[in-house]
Amino acid sequence: MPFKIRPLFLGLTLAALACSASAGWAAPTVCTSPGSYDFKIAVASNFFDAAQNLVLDFTAPGAPGAGLTVNICQNATTELLGEITAGSSGYALFLAANAAAPDSLVHSIYVPHHAASKLYAYGVPVMFAPYNPPSGLQDVQTLIPGVASGVAATVDSVVTSTYALNPTTSATVAVADPTQAPYGQAAVSIILDMGLVSTWNPPTSPTWVAYPLYPNIDLTFQSVTTGSPPPNTTGFVSKGQICSGIGDNPLLYIYIEFTNSKYTLTQKGILVKAGNATQDGYGRSLFNFMLHNSDPSYWSNFLEENCYGQITGSRFFKHTGIFQHKKKPVRRKR
Repeated sequence: MPFKIRPLFLGLTLAALACSASAGWAAPTVCTSPGSYDFKIAVASNFFDAAQNLVLDFTAPGAPGAGLTVNICQNATTELLGEITAGSSGYALFLAANAAAPDSLVHSIYVPHHAASKLYAYGVPVMFAPYNPPSGLQDVQTLIPGVASGVAATVDSVVTSTYALNPTTSATVAVADPTQAPYGQAAVSIILDMGLVSTWNPPTSPTWVAYPLYPNIDLTFQSVTTGSPPPNTTGFVSKGQICSGIGDNPLLYIYIEFTNSKYTLTQKGILVKAGNATQDGYGRSLFNFMLHNSDPSYWSNFLEENCYGQITGSRFFKHTGIFQHKKKPVRRKR
């Protein structure tokens, strides 16, 4: 199955990468259906592709949302939270990259009465690069010499200097702004634990991190995959973002995943007042479809297929080689 291409998003992304030369710049929120839609949801950038797969399932014939058009809007968690608390965001559901943002909305005027923040996924941070043998990027040991050789590796312990990246072969390294993106926070924690620098103060320390930092994790990903050549060699993103490129032939990415609980992301969601009772109901139906599906294995299978950790039972699947998918995640071709 070919990848789906969304020219509008790619155009916005290229413009955003150019604009990101200004430190502290906030990326615009990007949506799938800015024109006509039945209801709108806010998702953290890392979950954008997975959310599109979710909506395909939710709106399929015979599903609860059959025939509906869902407008999926993505940006950094902090930016989306700001839109919600500014009022009149129109979102019916908020799927964040952390627990803090949804938790902060509980009992607020922005959510329905008795709305609770609920765990929907555990996110896995990865360091990745495009698979490119001519340039020497075909083995993860090129990026982090201390991991096992191959196209993928797992670090399940707290990172030490044993797993320090190679600044020469990895630079420049794309990282999301930790003040805006939870995956940026995870990346900073991993980098500091590597022991190469004692303080986080880019571009002074470390010098090999791309600066300015990227305002959301989607732009971080794009900076490693878009352009000829891309602005950056490697980046820290979510495993969900590279999911469609680690099980296909040809292989698109090499990566190291960090599955220790110090780095993984507890991703929660919460219903939001859309300002319309019908849209509120659609948001509730989608949230129930995720977490209380009539098929008890639906959400577990969905998380596995989209490279997220389980919310019940064993948290993470071990993927030390090429991940095999049961269905193709939506991913625009680079």
